[in-house]
Amino acid sequence: MEPKAQTVPRQWIIEYVNGGPNWFQLVNCKIYRDAAGDYQFRGPRGTVRATMLAPGNIPFNLPPFTAQLGGAVERTWYIQVTHVDDQQMRGTWGNNGYHESERVVHTPSEDPPDTWTALADQGAQVGQKEKDKDRVKDASASA
Repeated sequence: MEPKAQTVPRQWIIEYVNGGPNWFQLVNCKIYRDAAGDYQFRGPRGTVRATMLAPGNIPFNLPPFTAQLGGAVERTWYIQVTHVDDQQMRGTWGNNGYHESERVVHTPSEDPPDTWTALADQGAQVGQKEKDKDRVKDASASA
């Protein structure tokens, strides 16, 4: 058995979301890819919610999970990744199931699909921005 190919660890932060009434809960969630090519979906506070072991092909579905994310009510989330590059990641989302890949394109008479776009974290280290934010909060609290 050959070892997995190593990839550059990277994190993308969901910044743009379209769709249903729960769209805002995905903002600031993160998707992390480790050196083995495994992906983790992390909530806005960094909690791992789903893991996909080196999917190999895109598109791929992350396992469904139940969480509050950025809201007050727990919901089941279905996240599909449809595009990945070094700068951004895109996909679809739902609370009732996965969207069919061909349904990502819609006609003008239809509602737009539930989509998201994440931008690559440009920090020096993955997680460094969160550490910096915590330091600023601590400094302002003690001032």
